[in-house]
Amino acid sequence: MRQLVAMTFFAMIGAASVSADPLPEQRIVVGPMHREFMVEVADTTETRATGLSDHDHLAPNEGMLFVYTEPQKVRFWMLGMSFPIDMVFIDDTQRISKIEPDVQPSQLWPVSGPNNTIAVLEINAGAAERAGLQIGDTVTWSLPDQP
Repeated sequence: MRQLVAMTFFAMIGAASVSADPLPEQRIVVGPMHREFMVEVADTTETRATGLSDHDHLAPNEGMLFVYTEPQKVRFWMLGMSFPIDMVFIDDTQRISKIEPDVQPSQLWPVSGPNNTIAVLEINAGAAERAGLQIGDTVTWSLPDQP
């Protein structure tokens, strides 16, 4: 029975990722060194649930930006991931509040962000360090419904 439930769950995820429209892409700028990343924007419950699980890799300056309408405590897990990532938590002042480096696809426990998280940037493992990202750095982006 558990195998059937698991197979159904993964079949649903697979079907959703095949039929889903491509996510919008956005350029974001991080920190005083103005590091740029091209990101897919996950701003719905469905796109945030799928996340990067339907990707086998990211290019060096690519990522995914998970955006929330209200500041909140978030938890991320690595279910279905096939490569390690850095998770960069961004607070409601658009500053980096936490960096969780080198999260492995085999990790079974969730990674939690601070209570005032408004967005999370997922990038290749090691990219945060290579870009010199630090707690307190400003992250800027402009989505169509933002000023």
